[in-house]
Amino acid sequence: MDNQEPDQHLVRIFMNDKPFELPAGKYTGAELKKRTNVPHADLLYRIQGQKRHEIYDTEEVEIHNDEHFVAVPRHGGAG
Repeated sequence: MDNQEPDQHLVRIFMNDKPFELPAGKYTGAELKKRTNVPHADLLYRIQGQKRHEIYDTEEVEIHNDEHFVAVPRHGGAG
C-alpha cells in the first residue's frame, strides 16, 4: 500500500522566472515567499495575463501548475 496521499502532487510555479515545485494547495503570501526564498519584506504579485495582482502576507491563494509570480523590493521613504 502506498503511504503517499493522492492529493499531494507537486505543481511547478515560477517566482521571478525561477521554477519551484511545491505541493499543490493553498498558501499565504508569507508562506510562498518563504518557500521560494523571497525576502519577507518584498511585495508579492501573481501574474494574470498582462496584470499583476498583489498577494498580501496573510492572504491565502491556491497555486496552479505553471503560474507566475514576481516579488519586488518594497520602496519606502521617511514618513
